[in-house]
Amino acid sequence: MPLEEHETARFTGTAESKPIPPNRLVEVAVVLVAIAGHLPALGAWWNLDDWGLLGRAAGLIENQASAGFPARFLSQHLYWDLTYPLFGISSDPYTWTRLVLHGLSAWLVTRIALRAGLGFWPRLIAGLMLAATPLAFTPLYWAAGIQELLAAFLALLAVERWLAGGRGNLAWAVLAAALSILAKESGIGLPLLFLAFLWLRIGVKLEDKAFAWALTFLLLVVTVVEGILVTVHFATGPNDPYAMAGIQKVATNLGVFGWWLISPGPVLASSLHWPMAAAGVMLFVGWIVWGINQWQQRNFLPGLTLLAALLVIGPALGLKEQLHPYLAYLAVAPMGLALGTLASDRWKLPLPVLALVS
Repeated sequence: MPLEEHETARFTGTAESKPIPPNRLVEVAVVLVAIAGHLPALGAWWNLDDWGLLGRAAGLIENQASAGFPARFLSQHLYWDLTYPLFGISSDPYTWTRLVLHGLSAWLVTRIALRAGLGFWPRLIAGLMLAATPLAFTPLYWAAGIQELLAAFLALLAVERWLAGGRGNLAWAVLAAALSILAKESGIGLPLLFLAFLWLRIGVKLEDKAFAWALTFLLLVVTVVEGILVTVHFATGPNDPYAMAGIQKVATNLGVFGWWLISPGPVLASSLHWPMAAAGVMLFVGWIVWGINQWQQRNFLPGLTLLAALLVIGPALGLKEQLHPYLAYLAVAPMGLALGTLASDRWKLPLPVLALVS
């Protein structure tokens, strides 16, 4: 049930009007793990799609924009048009850009956890989940992975700004969300997440309600336009790389993503047997049961994190062939927040133990 007009939205029992002060130790720790833990990516060279993106930026390949506005404009066009004149074909500056984006995304997870009312250890666990996830391997080692990292960073920034409240922050949230959608499809579900926030009056004061609804409607327009562009510019026919499958494949892909999300790595299975997929499905089944139970107690965070994770992987659930672990990279953020809610500030575990658990 939506909140009454006089009620204040709550995530985990902590009112948003009584924010917990930030802890720099948490923020510094997750950023250091995110960046320092992936420094070997600096040895990576160009491969696969990288050459096409570089060639287009260098003017050696016809720009898709000449045939109309392209899909993924931010990550496949604008980013390369801005960075190629600065970095040329030197790979390390591009890698540093990806590492910094990954670190900032992990930091944003701790900020979202803070605004959700989570304490020290839950914030640390949530941030470390994204910082150390094996699903970040491909986006960090592959220059074309900037698409995932840009979309994730901007999506997390959008959520963090929305939760900050106030008209200015709401405007920044929608702008960041629009840019995330223009980077990759993993951010395309943000309007639905914002609608859930509006329904629950999370991050929106009563006097800003109409303003937030108007911005969300504009974001829905951006989503529809980008969706059309993706279908126009990407091959989605029956035998094409981005061919779509039936409902049975959707259920299977859900299990595949679930398995990848709970796999510790460093190597992720590319071909899954049915017990693995079944375990992945059970992750979401358990998440649903827990979310419903907590929702009935007016703790909305477990249910909202489930919604966010499903919105991230949703655009890829129907894919017939092009299913890869990195497509669930952003979904690690809500899963980390969900895991963080299971932790308690009463736990007096040392930092190495909590880092290992996360």
